[in-house]
Amino acid sequence: MASVHLCCVFVLVDHLLLAASSAQEVSTCSVSAEAQLVHSSSQLQTAADTMSLRPVQGDKPQEANLFIDGIWEDLEYIANVSKDVLEEFAGYEPSFNFSTVNDTFAEMEKMETFTGVDFNKEGDLQAVISGFFINSGGVVICIGVFLLLRSRYPMIYCYNLISGAIPEEFRPSESQSWIEASMSISPGDAMELVGLDVAMLLEFNKLSMRIMGFIGLPIALILAPLNFFVRKPAETDDLSRISIDHVPNGHPYMYYVYAVIVVFVCIVVKECVFEAQEQFMKLRYQWLSSLPYPRSNTVLVQGIPEEQRSADAVRAFFSKAFWPEAIVDVAMVMQTEELERLVAARCSAQRELHEGELVALRDHRRPRRRNSQLIERNVSVDTIDHVIQKVADFDAKIAREQDRITDLGKTARGGGNSQSAFVTFKSKRECEMAKHLRYSTDSAQWLIVQAPDPTTIRWRSLRVDQTSTTTHTLLGILCTAGVFLSFAPFCTASQALTNCVNLGPTLQPMWVSVAPSLGLSFFLAYLPSVLLIISDKFYHIRSSPRRQHSLQIMYFWFQVFFVLGVTCLDEGNIALFAEDLIRNPMDLPARMAEKMPHTTHFYINFILMQWFLESSYLTRYMTMGKFLIFKALYDDKEAHEMAEPEDQDFYGLGAKTANFTIYLLIGIIFGTMSPLIPVVVWVNQYLCCVVHGYCAVFAETGKPDLGGVFWVTQLRHTLMGTMMYCLLMIGLLYVRSPDDRIPCKVACAALGYAVFALYRFDQQFMWEDMSISQSCDEAETKPFQRRVPVLKTGHAELVENSHQSYVQPELLFKPSS
Repeated sequence: MASVHLCCVFVLVDHLLLAASSAQEVSTCSVSAEAQLVHSSSQLQTAADTMSLRPVQGDKPQEANLFIDGIWEDLEYIANVSKDVLEEFAGYEPSFNFSTVNDTFAEMEKMETFTGVDFNKEGDLQAVISGFFINSGGVVICIGVFLLLRSRYPMIYCYNLISGAIPEEFRPSESQSWIEASMSISPGDAMELVGLDVAMLLEFNKLSMRIMGFIGLPIALILAPLNFFVRKPAETDDLSRISIDHVPNGHPYMYYVYAVIVVFVCIVVKECVFEAQEQFMKLRYQWLSSLPYPRSNTVLVQGIPEEQRSADAVRAFFSKAFWPEAIVDVAMVMQTEELERLVAARCSAQRELHEGELVALRDHRRPRRRNSQLIERNVSVDTIDHVIQKVADFDAKIAREQDRITDLGKTARGGGNSQSAFVTFKSKRECEMAKHLRYSTDSAQWLIVQAPDPTTIRWRSLRVDQTSTTTHTLLGILCTAGVFLSFAPFCTASQALTNCVNLGPTLQPMWVSVAPSLGLSFFLAYLPSVLLIISDKFYHIRSSPRRQHSLQIMYFWFQVFFVLGVTCLDEGNIALFAEDLIRNPMDLPARMAEKMPHTTHFYINFILMQWFLESSYLTRYMTMGKFLIFKALYDDKEAHEMAEPEDQDFYGLGAKTANFTIYLLIGIIFGTMSPLIPVVVWVNQYLCCVVHGYCAVFAETGKPDLGGVFWVTQLRHTLMGTMMYCLLMIGLLYVRSPDDRIPCKVACAALGYAVFALYRFDQQFMWEDMSISQSCDEAETKPFQRRVPVLKTGHAELVENSHQSYVQPELLFKPSS
């Protein structure tokens, strides 16, 4: 029976679209698809009742007659098929009721997207109000829990204050609240405290607030009243009366106003972004000038030919390009896989020894264990003595392996050296020159980039040859594509689950406000972990901050497809969408305009949910839980070191920056269509600024720094999102504006302006490296020392002053230490 109804709906929709195109009076992208169908089905019912095939007055009466003939014949055929099917079941009477068409079409529209992105409908106002109170209450609860825990566990919530990492001049005064302290930190002060990347992360939230303020004010004061008091409004729900859905197609002046707003939005975004980038350039130059030696004068060389893979050969190669005295040091990246395994096992045994000593101190007796290597398995041995012997055995093996690797690395073809090396120059001038010279006709050889922080290097990635890197990258792309394709089945199951829940007339509106974005939020929460696993296995990234940067890019584009543009996809099928886009690229604006304007209520609820989710970060619940577990055995300082840092998959810089950019783009893209969206986005960015500003500066340990790479990527993504906004408005104004299409042409000009803004951004701001003239003015710089220390990663923590050497820490590790 369901298949028969579905067939009926498809036939009706097909003929309705044909009628709309022939009459040229009804737009294909109406404000309310349900209202149009009610009107169309009532006309069909009248035609069916009168059974009259009189010519329809208009420009093409013959085509109108054919249209009604076709409708009536299809309805008779469907009724006959229904009768044949239903006669097989006893007790059923075949009937066809036009009133069921609306319900069926509404259900199809409801399931049109497989991610919970529901279309605007009656009852959304109550759902938004419920979502507002639920999430606002969640924010208040999170702040209350934070204030309670901060007084009881200052080690987790005020560590940088009580440890003395924050100097006196940066400490908040007694009269300042924690909110004022978070908002009053300037980008320069934040850079000196926690690094430039985190400082610009906080600054991006303030930039988002400025953009939403500039955009939201005219929309709230001009567009919202005009939308509400428009003459002959379209049939919409209560919440849509202040949005573009309330404006009928072909309105004589409203869409000209919208065209002006499109230009205004593009100008505001461009000017705000460029102004913020100019301020960043000053901080970037200060950051580059303050890089500590040897990082400031060192480059990473990759793609070294096999016959030149030795320190002496690399030194001789660069001496030809410069002069011998300009090369201070050459550190080859050696093949230390076995040595890394031994050092890791030794570290594990050392931790076991430390835990055994703590247990002995707690229980007042030395622990014992069974030794599986003894013939008599039931004989127990002293745990501490046994582990001490294991550590001594590992020390001997490590010393022998270090000597073996050192001997192999003395020659180019000994097999001990890899295709990468670090070259340290005498001055910054030679270092900057080295990065811009061409050394070979083969683009895969002698690749020069700025050296990362020695404590963040992923040595395994630097040992892989270029051939293996290409193969692994292709496999990584395939795995990433598989994650994209798995999105639709997951959300189909989660949406089906949420639709089955009925909490009654009282609680159902609350569930409706939360459920549509529940599956999407759950999937996005675990997606960074999956993407990082793929990155670790297949993408050979040279440092841990670069790993987060790759996550930022992948995670952002995933959310562009499946958060911003999910309604444009065919049942969440990105492959089918790409195929259609390749065949008809000019249909993209119309495809966006067909559905995206009717999903603004979902995005209001989505941002409201982010209020609570972002505020929950203030409680640091995962770090707090780990601290309480480790505190049972270790002292407070050790427990804090083991509990930090927070989860770097979802709460690292990569996922944070991608999320904050998506929040801003939701305000830019959907703010023109619904005046409430800029308001809720502004509040959300304010909460992000307060919450993450406090945690990053006063509570969390320092993060490795790339000097603003995440910031620049965020700005470029914002400018790209403005292009997406222009494409949406082009399609919307083309379909809805008057016949002269002037609003659409204005939107096309705005798209050209947005494209030029991105081009000009890349050309005007050369931010990555210092110029030759700047590198010569070392005396004019004002270096600073970062205040909040960074936790070392990998085996770098085993070596004292590991940040001052580009030799692998396993080779510098002294087993006797």
